[in-house]
Amino acid sequence: MTLHPHLPPAVDFIDADSLRDVRDDELAEMLEECRRWCQHLERFRASLVTPVALTLWKVLLHTEVLLVAAASLRIETEIAARLRDAAEDAVPAPGEDSRHLDGQGATEGEVTTQI
Repeated sequence: MTLHPHLPPAVDFIDADSLRDVRDDELAEMLEECRRWCQHLERFRASLVTPVALTLWKVLLHTEVLLVAAASLRIETEIAARLRDAAEDAVPAPGEDSRHLDGQGATEGEVTTQI
């Protein structure tokens, strides 16, 4: 059960470990929801003009804005880590499966030049 039903669900993922089992498409969806929430709340804050309204904003909503911002940052960090890991997995290590441009493997001691 969520502790913050009025906030984007991403705030319930309190650390990077809690995001490990979340699918990539769900991460992207949660990030987009956080961004939309922040945009709407920023428009609301911009509409506040009286000192009392601004004080209430600071007292009542400031912590929630920070929670959503922190959740967004965690998700962005997780997405970046997954992209980095995928890129590292896609690039063969030096000497691993060296191939000519025509797809033939290089034999030991053979020097190959690839463009």
